[in-house]
Parts: sequence; C-alpha cells; structure tokens
Amino acid sequence: MASEDTESNDSSPHHTDVTREDESITTRHILDLTFCFFAWACTICNVTLVIGSSALVAKSIGSSDKLLSIPLGAFFLGASIVSLVVTPWMFSMKGRKFTFLLGIFFGIIGSSLGAVSVAFRYPLVNSMSTFFFGMAMGIGFHIRFAAIELVPEKFTSKAVALVVSGGCLAAFIGPESGNASRNLFDTEYMGIFLVTGIINIANAAFTALVDFPRPQMRDTNNSLFDTFLLLRQSNFIVPVILETSCWSIMAAPMGLARTAMTELGYSMRQSLLVIELHFLAMYIPGFFTGALLQRFGPIISSFISMAIFLISLVPLFLCETIENGGSIASWISGLILIGIAWNIGFTSGTVWIGKVYKDFPTLRVSVQAANDFFMFFISGVYVVSTSFIYEAGGSGISGWRILNFTVAGIAVVTSLILIGDTLWRRISG
Repeated sequence: MASEDTESNDSSPHHTDVTREDESITTRHILDLTFCFFAWACTICNVTLVIGSSALVAKSIGSSDKLLSIPLGAFFLGASIVSLVVTPWMFSMKGRKFTFLLGIFFGIIGSSLGAVSVAFRYPLVNSMSTFFFGMAMGIGFHIRFAAIELVPEKFTSKAVALVVSGGCLAAFIGPESGNASRNLFDTEYMGIFLVTGIINIANAAFTALVDFPRPQMRDTNNSLFDTFLLLRQSNFIVPVILETSCWSIMAAPMGLARTAMTELGYSMRQSLLVIELHFLAMYIPGFFTGALLQRFGPIISSFISMAIFLISLVPLFLCETIENGGSIASWISGLILIGIAWNIGFTSGTVWIGKVYKDFPTLRVSVQAANDFFMFFISGVYVVSTSFIYEAGGSGISGWRILNFTVAGIAVVTSLILIGDTLWRRISG
C-alpha cells in the first residue's frame, strides 16, 4: 500500500483516481501528455544511441564478430529483469514519478559504465553498461502506460499513439548526436556516453513536470492470485506474443544492419541514413495509429502490422553488395516498412493489454510489468542469437538473408496465432 507521503507527492487533486469516461480533455491533460511526449523522446534518444551503436562500439573495443549481439542482448535482459523485480512494486509503492526517476538514474549508471568500457577497452563492462540502459528503458517504456492513465478512457488510444510518436524527435537526434560525438574525444565513442548522460538529465526534468495519478492501493492478500488469473487470459497472452514478435522482428535486422552494410561496401553515412529513416518510421506513424486503432481496434490493427512486416521482407531479401549493383533503396524501404509495422503492432499490443486490467485497476502495474518482462526477455534471447545466426550464414549477404529467413518465420507464426485467436473468439461467441 502506498504511503500518504507518496500519494501527496506523486499527484495533485487533478488526478485522484483512474480517469473517468465522462471527462473531457483539459489543459492539464494536454500539458501532461506534452511532458510525457518529450520524456518518451529522451528515452528513445538513448535507446537509438545504444541500440544503433552497440555492435560498432563492441567491435571497436575488441569483441569478436560472434559476440557483437551480446551487448544488445544484455540491453533486453536488463529491461526484462527490471520489469520483473522493480516495476511491479515500485510503481505501486512509490508511484510513477519516483520510479521513472529511478529508471533515469539507472541510465546515468549506464552512461558512466559505457565511458569506462571504451576508455579501458572492456567488452564485459560495455555489456554491463547496456544492461543498465536496458533497465532504464524497461522503466521508461511504462510512460506509454502512464499516458493511458492521464486522460479519459475514450482518448487512451490517441494518447498512447501521441506519446509514442515522440520517438520522431529521437529518430534523428539520437543517431546524429551519436555520429557527431563519436570522435569528440581522443577515445572513439566516448562522446556517445556523454550525450546519453545529458539526455538523461533532460528526461528527468520533463518527468518531474508530469502530474501523475496517485498510486492505486494494492490488495496484498489477493493481488498475486488475481494477477495470475488475469495473465491466463488470451487478452494477455496474445498481445504479449504480438509485442514480443514486433520487437524481435524489428531489433534483429536493425541491430546488425550497420555492421552488414559496412561489410557489403556501403559507407558509414549511408548506413546511418538507413538507421535514421528506420527510427523515424518506427515513430512517425504515431500521428495516425491512434485513429487507426480507434476505427479498427487493436486486433485488426495487429493483422495490419503483421502484413506490413511480411511485405518488408521482400526488399530486405533483395539487398545486395555494392560490387553486385546493390542499392541503398532496398535497405531503406525494407527497414522503413519494418519501422511502420513495429509502431502499429506495438501500439496495438499496448492498447490490447489495457483490456485485461480495465475492471481491475489496482492490478494494472503488475499486468504491465508482466507484459514487459515476457516481451523483453523472449525478444532478448532471440536478439542475442542474431549474431550467431548471421555468422552461421557466412556473414555478408548470405548471413543477412539467413537472418531474415528467421525473421520471416517469426512473422508467419505470429500471424497464425492471431488468426487462431480470432477464430476461437468467433466460435466461443
């Protein structure tokens, strides 16, 4: 149960409980969503910096090609662990604001360890750094759930989509600041971790300005049992599978794209442009995803995301080396489509999960935490394997195609699960 001090510090009279359906959007709602928009943008800036450069940083300090995905795997592991052991309890006991600030503190630790890893060329410390960045993301990504709680129910889809679209700023700010700071110091990539530290401070400022609802009191006698019952529902299991697949399909090619492009003869600037446009495509659909979800609902929107994922694989399989007439257009179109599909699928899963705890608001944090734990842990296991899959395929263009065959398999299996769930719903009435 949250203390009285926590309730008074983490909320104002504006937010006294879960928002009601009969409310309309107020200036306070708009301000809160704006601050969340920028807090999310800061969170994603650091995600783009870490994910986009993890393999390059690892290679620069002596990691072998087979281990290039380990830092990215540590990132997802950190996100999953914090979702299991921190967020279910801290959000309930201390509230949104305190816990988000704790996540930002983890990010500052990640920045410090990252600087040490490149200064002394310690691959292990680099993975520890990305682990803490993952913990920061695991907490920071709950801002999308907080958006649901900040507005009346009928505006939740648009609120989530709006906040998630804050990643549009990060699409260019993150990679470009990383590229600009790469050689800021004598030690290559040291500047990246200075930038992540500055972004963490900005994130803390925006988060402090949000008027979050006070924590819901937990029923300690029944909460675990009730949560377990909720997690058995298909309204939890299927969207978790959807979100896990979205992250896996998106992160696998994205994490190795710059390394693969460099090996195939493309320039660093070309690979950076591809990643920037990919990140932009991940978040710019947020301006219309809310309307899409409001019109079709999360289930049909999930089918749309899987269809786009499958279409994206066509240009990715057509990627070639520069020597064989390869064009950057294949890389750009494939990764842009993956970004769009990720946004629709991830937002659909977030809204879909909200149905699970709609009638049990005191359990929402536990359900959200369980969702993120499974999503990040399972996708993280797959991401760790991507460099081994890439190497097993012979690296280069053949390794790239083998990797995308596994991505295609995930998309097909997820589509079949969605079809099966839809048919079961119709049969069972």
